[in-house]
Amino acid sequence: MEELDLEKEQRGERLGWVFYGVGAMLLVMCAFYMQERVELRVLHAYTLTMLTYGALIYVEEFEHLRRQWLWKGVLATVPLHIMCVAGLFWWDAKSPQSPGYALAYRVWPFFVAEMVVFTLVIDHFKASASPDEPRRKLTRFLNWTSKQRRETRKTITMPDEDGEDLDFAKEARKNYLKWSFLGVSAFLVVAYLLRGVTIGGPGIYFIKGSLLAMLCYGHLLYVEEKDELKSKWLWAAALVALPFLVALFGLVIAIDRVAPSLAPNPIVFLFIIWTFAWLEKRLMDQIADDYRPWGAPSESVG
Repeated sequence: MEELDLEKEQRGERLGWVFYGVGAMLLVMCAFYMQERVELRVLHAYTLTMLTYGALIYVEEFEHLRRQWLWKGVLATVPLHIMCVAGLFWWDAKSPQSPGYALAYRVWPFFVAEMVVFTLVIDHFKASASPDEPRRKLTRFLNWTSKQRRETRKTITMPDEDGEDLDFAKEARKNYLKWSFLGVSAFLVVAYLLRGVTIGGPGIYFIKGSLLAMLCYGHLLYVEEKDELKSKWLWAAALVALPFLVALFGLVIAIDRVAPSLAPNPIVFLFIIWTFAWLEKRLMDQIADDYRPWGAPSESVG
């Protein structure tokens, strides 16, 4: 616990969310729409670059961003990074028909090797500029210590039938969002069943994207965090969650391509949107919790 840096742990989690979100978005686009060797190389180069330099600059050396020795060390690692990316491209060319999990077993060895070498390079420049500072410990990347629980705000609540605290204002906002979605869904279903009204072309994708965004960002910005709309961390979390939304919407379009006869059927696509929105809302809750500053309110207590 003495070596646990809570801010560094939080930065590591934020880097993970950015990597997972953008990686999921690129993976969906490459797998369902592009399916070419060039896109696979772009995905691999992005993954390796973001993991390595994100871990070194943002997670480990965030407090030293204004130090010249840090950027000198980063500049010295660029030729080595280019060599590693070229090695990835050679591996991709050697085995062009590769499964999806190639992203993990190909990038991970290069990432581990880069972290070991790049850490030594940056430590060399750090020691030259600040000889009294202690050397870095790579074991920080394998820290399994649980995080400290955040403080929670005190609001007026009442236990519900399950014995859990109930926030009446939040429950009211949740009901407004739910009934708005159900109202639009009822209109689309009734128009489809009684009059056979179907929407095609860009219009159907606009409706699906709007409903998915309404459920996801309505849950985050309106239901859960309405009192924090002026906080920068909330909008940073919303921006990080955007690639996940794009990836899920890409899956919705991919499902439409597989079954084009069911694409305009609101009974089918409303169920798919509701399912994807449920998954996205859970991800957004985790992202918001990791982007919320330490000591900021995270939940209501009685």
